[in-house]
Amino acid sequence: MTQNDTTSVTPETLTAATIETDVSLKGTLLLGTMETAKGPHALVRKPNGRIERVVPGDKIGRRVVAAIEPGHMVLTRGENTERLSIPGD
Repeated sequence: MTQNDTTSVTPETLTAATIETDVSLKGTLLLGTMETAKGPHALVRKPNGRIERVVPGDKIGRRVVAAIEPGHMVLTRGENTERLSIPGD
């Protein structure tokens, strides 16, 4: 990926980003990833419905963003690891 590349937006991602219902049961949703001069970033929808940009090292609840790669993000909590993908990707 080059500095300005981003992942494509799928219909499922658009739906997840704009859903107007309680998403707390679905957990954290990965909406997109991007690579910038400062490193990788991800756009996530948190369980409370807020959309935020995160970078490796940021916390989402009790989990830490361990890695961001095109279309995917890795979260860790202790020895547990969870890999999120963009919906429909």
